[in-house]
Amino acid sequence: MPFSISFRDEPDVIDEELRLAHGDLVIGTFHEELYANLFELSRADYEALWKLALETVLSGQKAALIVYYVSPEQSSNMEWWPMYPDGDIVYFQNQMPWHDRFPEPFSLDAPFALLHNRRTISEDTGDAISEWVVHRSAIEAFLSTFPASPSRPGEAS
Repeated sequence: MPFSISFRDEPDVIDEELRLAHGDLVIGTFHEELYANLFELSRADYEALWKLALETVLSGQKAALIVYYVSPEQSSNMEWWPMYPDGDIVYFQNQMPWHDRFPEPFSLDAPFALLHNRRTISEDTGDAISEWVVHRSAIEAFLSTFPASPSRPGEAS
């Protein structure tokens, strides 16, 4: 499948201070291993955020797949994959935004509110920003196989 995001069916990795869930993100021919921090969010919480992001991007709005999250009170940054729809194509970028660079505090209640519009050139360096592209139909096909209705982060399942 040209697009997928999921956790592997294996035990969580437990380091001295971290509990991480191992997963995979596939965007076309690109494959990224991910390790989601389970300090504040569960696997189900991440999956609920992914489903919300995919539904949002299919509705024609920008969204992001959050793959590593710790709140601004506990960490300086997070990792997400912004998605920018453009007709039948969705552009993906990888970002590790610093919480203190957001114009207001990040909130899981509105996880895409602070996502900027698509940029193709870095404001910091002037270099081209790496992007990956999939057709909207690949996301639709994947979403049709996603669990029926994971709860929103923090809600009881």
